[in-house]
Amino acid sequence: MVLEVRGRKKSIMEKAEGIQGKAIWKGVQKGRDLVAKNISITINDGKSVSFWEDLWCNNEILRMTFPKLYKLSKKKNASIFDVQQMENEVLVWNLDFKRTLKLDEQSEWNAMQILLGNPTPLNQDQDDVFRCKFSNATNFSAKECYEHSCMEDGDKFPVKILWRKGVPSKVSFMIWSVFQNAIPTMDNLRRRGMVVINRCWLCKQQEETYGKIDLAIFPEAFQG
Repeated sequence: MVLEVRGRKKSIMEKAEGIQGKAIWKGVQKGRDLVAKNISITINDGKSVSFWEDLWCNNEILRMTFPKLYKLSKKKNASIFDVQQMENEVLVWNLDFKRTLKLDEQSEWNAMQILLGNPTPLNQDQDDVFRCKFSNATNFSAKECYEHSCMEDGDKFPVKILWRKGVPSKVSFMIWSVFQNAIPTMDNLRRRGMVVINRCWLCKQQEETYGKIDLAIFPEAFQG
């Protein structure tokens, strides 16, 4: 499933890498496994389905099944439409490799062609269709996806208590951030790649963690 993020088309299955500038995309990708399990794809014009990242071929992500070919291809962000072309009046797959394939790479390419089969002519008059298996709607719905996620995992967040009139928004946001483990505590900053001295500024003895913030904000919740 291809979305447009800041002018660049990306598949929701495309893994976010690095520690900076990826917050929005990482947030979208929290539901990638749920989407992968519960979406069916009907290919029409092939322009919205990622060749390498979407589960369109035998329920496999081709980037993971054929990593050597993915690394060599110049069309890493290509849709299915982008990798089909006519050669001598025959429709073929063209991944535009950077160089001639070595023996092991050629074997992988042969295996991929067997899996893909011959390209099927695309229907340029219709867009690709993504259907939710967990929804009554025919098209993908972010709302339905979120609600289904809450049903599977259990929504432990006290929404009705927190997001209401009378509670300052900055307080609500602070508590919400704690529940999401999104507070920039020392241990979180270290996981993001920052070099910091980890010391709790409350007890000044142990390391600062998400759990210690919990105890500081909600002490009554941890009393027996």
